[in-house]
Amino acid sequence: MKRITSLQNNLFLLILCLIFVVSCKKDVIENDVSQKDIMKEVKQFNGHLKQTKTYPSDVVQTWIKFDLRLLRSNPTLLNNFVMMQHWAYSSIALYESVLPGMPAYRTLSGQLSDMPAMPSTEPGIAYHWPTVANTVFAEMKRYYYSNLSEADKGSTDSLEAALNERYQEEINVCNLSDIS
Repeated sequence: MKRITSLQNNLFLLILCLIFVVSCKKDVIENDVSQKDIMKEVKQFNGHLKQTKTYPSDVVQTWIKFDLRLLRSNPTLLNNFVMMQHWAYSSIALYESVLPGMPAYRTLSGQLSDMPAMPSTEPGIAYHWPTVANTVFAEMKRYYYSNLSEADKGSTDSLEAALNERYQEEINVCNLSDIS
């Protein structure tokens, strides 16, 4: 008799588990808005001709390598809250600066405490997002690493100028191909 009760209990628990597993489903919200619809809507307001994702990430990689070189050559920056704060704020600034070229993404303004509304871009203007990112990284270095040696400050300016020169050539090539 005890064996039958144990079997019934096990069977009851198995059925209960199956009901539980089958009845638990993720709520799927039907969304009639497609990615293309979002892009059309954003393009209507932003009017950007090229998205951020169409450019390589070499500017970000170059500035991160530069940051690491600065950290290695300036041990006082290591284990420093300002350095961590710089990387966090630089990442947020980069995201917000190239955000208009990413129609499916949303601003962090209003989500992060004390973050003001970000300036908007001009509709119909073609932005070269690597140049935007280059400027953001250079300005963030100047702001957070203001106590760097003159040589390191010069290196920051040189890197920004070299990347701007390279990007200016890309912009000129794109403009020439648009004309033909």
